Amino acid sequence: MSRALASAAALKADIRLAQAVSEFEADLQGDAKREFSLSKSLTISSPPTVKSVLQLTAKIDHTAHAVGSRCYGPRLTKTLECIQQFAAIGDVIIGGSQNIVACGVWTIVRTTLLAAIKFQSYFESLSELFLSVGKSAPRYNEMVALQPKSRALHDLMSEYFIIVVNLCRHMYNLSMKSKLGQLRTVIAKTDMGSYQRDLEKWSARIRDQFGLDEARNNSTSREILKKLSNAHKYGQKLSLRQKVMDGCTRFDHQVGWKLARNTGSTTWFTTVPRYREWKEGQSGSALLRVAGTLGSGKTVLLANMVEDILLAPTAPAVAFFFCRPDDDDSLRSATIFGSLARQMIEAIPLDKLQGSTMNTVIASLGRQDMTKFLQTLLPLFPRVYFILDGLDECPSSERKLVFTAISGLLKAPRGGAFSVCVSNRLGAEQGTEQEFTSVQSEVILMPEENQEIHNFIQTKLETSLESGELSVGDPMLILQIRDVLQKGARGMFLWAALQIDSICSRKTDESIRAALDDLPTDLPEIYRRILHQRKPLAPEYQDRVLKLLLVAMRPLSLDELREAISVLPLQTTWDPKKLVNNIRTVLSCCGSLIVVDEEQLTAHFIHPSVQQFLLSGKEDPNNFHFSRRAAELGMARVILTYLHYNVFQKQISTIRVPTVPAQDAPARITAAALGNSSVVRTLALQLLRKRNPGQMDIGKTLSDISGQYQSQTQQRFHFYLYAHEYWLHHTKVLSPDDEPEIHLLKRVLSPSMRFDSSDRGHWLSGNTPGLAAALVNSLMLEELCEH
Repeated sequence: MSRALASAAALKADIRLAQAVSEFEADLQGDAKREFSLSKSLTISSPPTVKSVLQLTAKIDHTAHAVGSRCYGPRLTKTLECIQQFAAIGDVIIGGSQNIVACGVWTIVRTTLLAAIKFQSYFESLSELFLSVGKSAPRYNEMVALQPKSRALHDLMSEYFIIVVNLCRHMYNLSMKSKLGQLRTVIAKTDMGSYQRDLEKWSARIRDQFGLDEARNNSTSREILKKLSNAHKYGQKLSLRQKVMDGCTRFDHQVGWKLARNTGSTTWFTTVPRYREWKEGQSGSALLRVAGTLGSGKTVLLANMVEDILLAPTAPAVAFFFCRPDDDDSLRSATIFGSLARQMIEAIPLDKLQGSTMNTVIASLGRQDMTKFLQTLLPLFPRVYFILDGLDECPSSERKLVFTAISGLLKAPRGGAFSVCVSNRLGAEQGTEQEFTSVQSEVILMPEENQEIHNFIQTKLETSLESGELSVGDPMLILQIRDVLQKGARGMFLWAALQIDSICSRKTDESIRAALDDLPTDLPEIYRRILHQRKPLAPEYQDRVLKLLLVAMRPLSLDELREAISVLPLQTTWDPKKLVNNIRTVLSCCGSLIVVDEEQLTAHFIHPSVQQFLLSGKEDPNNFHFSRRAAELGMARVILTYLHYNVFQKQISTIRVPTVPAQDAPARITAAALGNSSVVRTLALQLLRKRNPGQMDIGKTLSDISGQYQSQTQQRFHFYLYAHEYWLHHTKVLSPDDEPEIHLLKRVLSPSMRFDSSDRGHWLSGNTPGLAAALVNSLMLEELCEH
């Protein structure tokens, strides 16, 4: 046995990966073995694409919905993209025999996920692992484009995928056993941590090796290799395509779709004749509009529509965009069309892209109208779908540009089929019809009564009872809650979900019955009640959170929001003891009106109408109504104060591992090194368990548990990047009467702060004449002008 182990250890990584794939296949029996062999053969003949990832997650979610499970697909995407890239380019980069292995890895993961989804008891843990490791999963395309022949890099990638295959083998065999109930769940959760640590370890080593390879290769040697190697030519083509895609936009269109898809599943629309005609039309152009009231589930429907089309046997080209009112970039026509073009470019097989053509495209992207570029792309596909949601949230000028351009694309002659679906709010549909001039459209109305909303309420109540969020003294009361909500929902999924959240906060049967007797009929009143009920959980932070999210130019991460709400305006001495310890606990003061994207870890309002509610009516903080100026002024104060912290350093410091006795560790050092509550919790437990904690050297501990062992640099202050990028926008709200803020602003505009002079010029030219004059008359601005 020892000789066998020693022999295995001496084998190269790619051989051990091939062995791992063979061992997985050897475990299969009968039909499963035949299906695996067929699937692998198909993958070898037609390598997976980005669309293959979306199709797989759609199939997983379709199966999950059938057995009453939640949506898992978005959790899996990043890790699956890593595996897809490895399988897709193995033939060119690592040769024919190893390409069989790479395609085997993709087939193994696909087979495992489709088998495991039937067992919700541990698929939750598996999906959480994919979500976690996906955040650090190596981007194989990017690495191959620059280092296609790095032996060390390929060996490390093989080590990474050995762990993936071993994980899948374990999970697949587990799913094939008899139903062990809780025992299966315990085993899976115990092993998940080990697999996750191994994957993250190899991912870190891959990144380090890539950095070393980049440093060693100079441009001369790389040019020589390019002439000698097909792999380098392939890598060059990958790089060119990436440049074209980035030239269209760098906006991540999947974030909005994932947020919507995670909200829920729906299938009723697939049986609607108008939808089926729109989807199955074989030629010409077709426009479909989905109309409904606020909170009726239009966005969720369109997110599910993307998956339904992806699962079509004809495998059409699908491009989608979900506007997000909390992200200013997503509301611009240039971003929308750039994203659609990017998705179209990504769908073109690499072997059909000509290098010279791509270079011409790159040179013209800055000057070319993106809609004209789309016109050149559409004929490359026999069938194309565009799905656009949330256009009602765009400024009217941007919305008009989108409608006009889409109308032009629909009316342009073409050989294939081109189908567009947009959503619009009831009451706004007339404007939508006017914008889509000379284009005939079909309309699907969101129904007020359908079985899916009844099922949604039933499932939501079951989940709330099982989790302990909802408690009742009289078991019969739960039936009354269900019946009242099903009767009052009138097709509004959001209304039903928020009512359940409000009911869950009630502590007695009497208060629950009182709430049922006085259910608000509209969303604004629900918002007011939830905020009122939840405010005692963090009364000093609720207004701060709402105002910051209300005017943020993009979604704020939890770390950014944690720092921002901890800022005491105009107090420029940074005190880490005043930093919020647990941002999620603070966010509970807003109830379900704020949701957290589990992949991006960003905070969002649950629906655009929450923003409309906060800004509606006369300013009255007691009833949660704010003016936009008040919210902008709050953000301006936070940013100006933050930028003037006495310990603030613009530089990104290089990490080192100091020796720090625990009793000598100042709070500011610990806070800067730790950065999140889970790391603090780990260190606190270690200190608590030490007999003599004062003798403990926490320098290495801080480095290890913070993930700082990597040879990288790290930003010490999370909110800095946002403050530096958007101070110009947020301070335009200031007037000459805002003297304390003006004092801080003068320092931001001074050369000593090292902000771009163009920023200062733009700020002065874009602001009110009175304020600009007040600043120009100051001594500091005079000195600035002299330089």
